[in-house]
Amino acid sequence: ERPDLVLSDVQLPGMDGLSFAAAARQDHRHRGMHLVVLSSIGHDLPSETLAEHRVARCLAKPLRQAELFDCLTSIVRPSGAASERNTDSCRPASLPGV
Repeated sequence: ERPDLVLSDVQLPGMDGLSFAAAARQDHRHRGMHLVVLSSIGHDLPSETLAEHRVARCLAKPLRQAELFDCLTSIVRPSGAASERNTDSCRPASLPGV
């Protein structure tokens, strides 16, 4: 059985989130899987990169629990119906204290 959604960090040793996305997309069993990646603040990923790897969302760390919850529920609906992909960049909307 395949997961509906995978949450992965962009910068992991060995296979990072984008490498995982590329590998998963080559397997037909993972076609409908949604991928959300986490990135540290200051490590922006262009929308084109996210779209190329079919990443549903990229969230900047540190993130609030409510932000993660809102992201996940917007992607995988309780009824199982998925929303359209949002390929916003990783740039946070605002940085506290900046």
